[in-house]
Amino acid sequence: MNSEILLAVRVAKLDTAAIRQISKEQKALKSGLLIAAIGGAVNGLWGLFKGTETAASLVFSILSAIVSVVFFALLIHGTAKLFRGKGTLKEMMRPIFYASILTWLSPLESIPLFGKAIGIILGVWMLVVLVFVTKEAEQFGAVKAAVAVILPIAILTLILITLETLANLTWY
Repeated sequence: MNSEILLAVRVAKLDTAAIRQISKEQKALKSGLLIAAIGGAVNGLWGLFKGTETAASLVFSILSAIVSVVFFALLIHGTAKLFRGKGTLKEMMRPIFYASILTWLSPLESIPLFGKAIGIILGVWMLVVLVFVTKEAEQFGAVKAAVAVILPIAILTLILITLETLANLTWY
């Protein structure tokens, strides 16, 4: 597992050779699932430590970490296919699972004064990693990869903002 963690760190550092290697490696999915699950466990355990979560939410944190990787891989891969991406869903999903090692750093968001900035930096960095993963997995140029990542996230964000706005309206 140590070598898989080092590969995950290389993905997070935008190492395109590592992204390509993981993208093509059949066995990488299992290790990637474990990396994402550990990220979910870190978040859940941190919530337990702070007293904001329960033991049941620890299990939910692990499952939601895995489901969110699959969800975003589906979204991005689907958009990439609209732009004639050449990769498969698994080739997209494997390195995204490895990139989820960034979630291991999420407790740093609790640092007073700096936590919000750290959270923003981690979020933006994850977007950059997703663009690199998409570029390699779908055999795209950087611009197409960026559009394939940002477009579905922007549409999903607009939908969620609209739903939130509608939910908060007072209907008479």
